[in-house]
Amino acid sequence: FLGVFPVLWALHVEFGFLEILGIITLVGIVVNVGIFVIDYANRRVDEGMDPKEAVALATAVRFRPIFLTKVTALGSLLPLAILSPFWRGLSSVIIAGILTSGVLSLFTTPILYSWFTKLGRLPQWIKSKRTSA
Repeated sequence: FLGVFPVLWALHVEFGFLEILGIITLVGIVVNVGIFVIDYANRRVDEGMDPKEAVALATAVRFRPIFLTKVTALGSLLPLAILSPFWRGLSSVIIAGILTSGVLSLFTTPILYSWFTKLGRLPQWIKSKRTSA
């Protein structure tokens, strides 16, 4: 939401059905970053690596696939945002969300992972993934 509403305001686009669909699509794209990083970090922790080192390694190793996925999405949506008045709202929402979430999720996911492991209280969904793998 940090990137979505300022862009809609700047482009003078009304918040409607297509913009809501863009936000729903954006949630799916953003969640993948957390899944990639946490899954890779959990695998390294299961091998005996320190959780802080594991999440740092996971962020470094998964940066390129995450970055390329976001660049591909941006490249495919940019023509819609520029050329099509009908799809401008949807594509602008996704583009703005990808740009802001790309930066935020690559910083917040490792911080939260380290914080939860330091407290010794991993959320149940992370524990279940580590024991089932």
